[in-house]
Amino acid sequence: MCPSAAFAVGWAYWFLNVITISNELQAVATVLGFWTDKVPTAAWITIFWIVIILVNVFGVRFFAEVEVVCSTIKFSWIIVIIFSMIGTFPFDPSTTCTPRTNTTQ
Repeated sequence: MCPSAAFAVGWAYWFLNVITISNELQAVATVLGFWTDKVPTAAWITIFWIVIILVNVFGVRFFAEVEVVCSTIKFSWIIVIIFSMIGTFPFDPSTTCTPRTNTTQ
């Protein structure tokens, strides 16, 4: 590979990571902003930026533990939502649904 192409690819990779991490941090701040507006956006971004740095500093073993915990939380919430949907919409065989042929009339 040409040294100038390697240089360009290296900077493109760095730029990709910087943009991706900043987008993820802003997304976290936006989502958490829906729950509370008492914590400033800059605080959320700083907190999760420190978490990302700590996960990367402590290596693969710590990263694997974080992934297991996050996957467990995500999987558990999927199960909770599925059971919530089942409990919210009980099955009643006595009701029938009639299809609508024309919804404009």
